[in-house]
Amino acid sequence: MKEDPTIKDRDYLLAILNNRNNREIQASAFQIAIYYLEEGFNNVEVYKTINSNILMCREYIEEVNELKDDKYLNKYIPYDLGFCYGGIIVAKYKSSLAKNIYKIIDDIIHLDKERAIEVIKYYVYNPDKLLHD
Repeated sequence: MKEDPTIKDRDYLLAILNNRNNREIQASAFQIAIYYLEEGFNNVEVYKTINSNILMCREYIEEVNELKDDKYLNKYIPYDLGFCYGGIIVAKYKSSLAKNIYKIIDDIIHLDKERAIEVIKYYVYNPDKLLHD
């Protein structure tokens, strides 16, 4: 039987979508991207806000690294991870946010806690990769 390409990685995708913490991360990341999309991303104040948010995320991700109790991580941080990830999306796509909305949605659909932390760590320690592309 030929495999249906529309359900490629179906089990993986269902596992991510059915995890309550992932939904919170995804929703908050999408919320940030949509907010900046609605407001427009072509003024200096937005760049300053995103930059300061990414710096706050650096402090936040360092706190997450210090936490050893996984119950705490699963219970309290999904919104904050999504907030940080959403800010990175906005900074990454800049004024092409609207043009890349389907790519952004696909990215957010596959977002989970581990990947969010990995991406946030990369960009908060390498902000030049993000804000000056």
